[in-house]
Amino acid sequence: MNSLHPQVYELKELYEQLDDRFDDVYAKANTPEQKQALKDNLTAARLALLQALNRSFDQNNHLVISLTKGLHERRTALTEELRSIRDFVGVLQLMTESVQLASGLAGLVL
Repeated sequence: MNSLHPQVYELKELYEQLDDRFDDVYAKANTPEQKQALKDNLTAARLALLQALNRSFDQNNHLVISLTKGLHERRTALTEELRSIRDFVGVLQLMTESVQLASGLAGLVL
């Protein structure tokens, strides 16, 4: 079931379409300018999608608040751990937890 606003859905579909076929199209580019134009288009599509997704979060939703708080806490701890990387397993665990929380947030709008 698609829970995205139609506009956000179209942006998501465009980005995924460009991203999924990027390597195939890039291989067909004949000049550095064409290759750069392809990269620029993919970057612009991703930026448009991210901006739309950012606007679609319900800031007062309890789950959004909880996931955001957890992500902030993990990222703060990760920042400290990355200064020395004395405990690789701990750093990897914090990275994994941070990415899981970020994926949970993204999943609320995708």
